[in-house]
Amino acid sequence: SLLAMASSDSISKRKASDWEFDAFDDGSKRIVVKVQKRNYGKFLQEYALQLRDFEDALDDTSGKLWNWEVDPIDLAYIPHENISLLDLIKSENKILDKVLTVFAALCIEIDDLKNEAETKFYMPLLLYAEQSVERTLQEGEAQLQLGRILPLLQELSNFVSRVSLVVKNVIHQLAALYLPHQERYGPIQVVMDSSGIHLQSVFEHLGEALTILLTLDMIMGQARLLREHWTQYKRMLKSVLGSAEKFGTTDEKLRSFEKFLMKLEGELLEGRIFLNCISQPFDDQVVVSGSQALNDEFTTNIRSFFAYLEPRLAENNELDHRQRFVGLCCLVVLHFQIFRVLDKKFLRGLWDVHKKLPAVHLVGNIVWFPTQFLSNHLPDILKVLEKKQMKADHSTAKQWLLLQGQALPRETQGFY
Repeated sequence: SLLAMASSDSISKRKASDWEFDAFDDGSKRIVVKVQKRNYGKFLQEYALQLRDFEDALDDTSGKLWNWEVDPIDLAYIPHENISLLDLIKSENKILDKVLTVFAALCIEIDDLKNEAETKFYMPLLLYAEQSVERTLQEGEAQLQLGRILPLLQELSNFVSRVSLVVKNVIHQLAALYLPHQERYGPIQVVMDSSGIHLQSVFEHLGEALTILLTLDMIMGQARLLREHWTQYKRMLKSVLGSAEKFGTTDEKLRSFEKFLMKLEGELLEGRIFLNCISQPFDDQVVVSGSQALNDEFTTNIRSFFAYLEPRLAENNELDHRQRFVGLCCLVVLHFQIFRVLDKKFLRGLWDVHKKLPAVHLVGNIVWFPTQFLSNHLPDILKVLEKKQMKADHSTAKQWLLLQGQALPRETQGFY
């Protein structure tokens, strides 16, 4: 019996050691997993919304792009003005109505020219070199690329001529308005007393028109690849002369085309777009350079414009004041070009603006330096400032731009 009890005890111990107990499940693990999944899903939704906000902020459009395959009909809700200037400008003085209508029409045209330059010319010219960055061009491909952009350059030439013509028209209208009362110059007779009338908006628009030409000048000045392709294209054209029949044309047409290219080169590629405009003859129809009244009005509006802009430049609440400052400097250069007078005290104040505004971004990678612009277009500035000071100010502006580039990553981090 003792032997049987011992054997039964050993069997029971062996079975007890082989038993496996079920783990106790209170559902806590499942709850934790569910909570984590919900938190992760919420995170993904918030992150997707952030990415959507970034996409909307960086996109050129204000909403979703129109998919014409899905939505064949799309409604445009952009309001358009359906009233003419003649309906807006009405007073008891018919002569005043005509004067305001003329200047309003010129200001509207300058706005249209500015919009055309921004939407049609700036980006294609700036991005011309981008198409050749990632690969090496094959033989003849550079000439093909330039040939494709030639129609745009021809349109640009016509556009520049139009802007210059509008600038001249504005100057003539101002000269006719500010003639001395009851005097007559050729076909222009004064019919309105303009004393005490200051058309500040007209002068600001005149500065915007000059800024368009200045911007195009700087874009073309930095188009190194375009000029290289231009040289190769001209060489190709010279090699074709003499064997025009092989290419289905005549030598006469090729020579005419060569003259056309030389005209485009002189107008667009030699850095004289802005200078050609301000150097054009303004005294051909009405006295401009000899009008003391117009000279005084120019000076008054330039001073008033500068007094408005200068305190607001480089401030936290600044809007477009630095772009308008570019137009002001263009007006100063135009005034000097026409009347050959320079206020040293005012010029020194204008020059000192570079201490808080060393450079102005115009478009793309184009940066405008006020000190460099004034020293290039106002030779009499040497009578006001010393050469050492001018060189030091130029280097200060370049150093400021370098520091701005180095600080860009850190400033970008602050937006997150």
